[in-house]
Amino acid sequence: TAIRKPLGVIKASMATELGLAKFHLGILDFAFLAPYALTQIAFGSAVDQLGSRTALSLTLLGSGLAMLSFGQWSQFGILALLLAINGSVQAFGWPACVKAVSHCFPPEKRTTYFGLWSTCMYVGGVGGTVLAVYLLSISWRVAYLPQSIATIFLSIIIFLFMPGNQTGSVTLPVSHGRNQSSATAVTGQKKSQSGVQALMKIQCIPELCAANFCIKLVRYCFFMWLPLYLTEQLRLSTSVAGLMSTSFEFGGFVGACGSGFIVNTVFGGRMLTSVYTLLLGSGAAIVAFITLSHWGTSIQVCLLFLAGAMNCGVDPLLTATIPSAIADVDGTDMKAGLASLINGMGSVGVILEGPLVGAFAGRYGWNSCLYLILVLSFVGVLFIRHSMRHQRNLELS
Repeated sequence: TAIRKPLGVIKASMATELGLAKFHLGILDFAFLAPYALTQIAFGSAVDQLGSRTALSLTLLGSGLAMLSFGQWSQFGILALLLAINGSVQAFGWPACVKAVSHCFPPEKRTTYFGLWSTCMYVGGVGGTVLAVYLLSISWRVAYLPQSIATIFLSIIIFLFMPGNQTGSVTLPVSHGRNQSSATAVTGQKKSQSGVQALMKIQCIPELCAANFCIKLVRYCFFMWLPLYLTEQLRLSTSVAGLMSTSFEFGGFVGACGSGFIVNTVFGGRMLTSVYTLLLGSGAAIVAFITLSHWGTSIQVCLLFLAGAMNCGVDPLLTATIPSAIADVDGTDMKAGLASLINGMGSVGVILEGPLVGAFAGRYGWNSCLYLILVLSFVGVLFIRHSMRHQRNLELS
């Protein structure tokens, strides 16, 4: 995440120096996110054959090399191409991590540990933002340099020292009787089927993909556009806006940490009920931000924190814990394939985020973007509500 985040901070400076309109800034988002989503959907299951260590090492190496020279170019086409390469290789990172982490913990503990592990996204996002804000005082052209070097170095460390390189499709133990019947009801597929069409026929998966489409679109609107919104709409300085935008990611960190506790303690292991409730809370926080942001900076920070905590808190559940539970019910080790499908379909929504927000903000103003975000949040709630009819089968896993 640290090597994705600088773009949201440096957009205003890039627009000024290179003469880019909001629509062009949106296309830069599209250049990264479209290859990320499409590669993950089409090839994410390849991680199950390639192995988590190899896939993660290649992801980090390719991402670091792609962004190392980003600041040396002024041509819009080259900048977009580098972001596209970065997005393509990063597509393998999430499913590789899900596969690696799922092999480290038993199913009953994954909700907690996936939540704790997923905080790395928000720590990286906050760290990348703070570093980009500092480097912006020098030039936007150096904003990607430290992250790129660190990512290349980390790829070498992971390849040499990360234990295990889980590959293939390993049959997991599935209990008999009632649980086995539920497993059949949940999947309705043969274990040999792992293509996108076969996976989309599994119960819950279409609804989870559609919900993640809306949720990630909302999340990345905040990730990629919040600093510019705070600068132009609320008249904050670039550095203050960049730092204030991290309140959403700080909330995401807390929400991800607490997701396991919420599922197990508050909702008794009902994962989809937890997601449904958190998304309702996130939508309420966005409503409050729209109506109360004029009350001052403290209120803005608190509401962004709450929206981030509840929107981002569902991410490890939707894209890691629930796919792993479905894979366990099926009795096959296709965790990377399911995780990449749900996460990739969510990223299809993110593809639209750049051009959509750029067009809405340019034509109708920033307030129209906030209302769009609000509508998408509650549409995601409806899809999760529809998927809850299958919750009993997931609990049996």
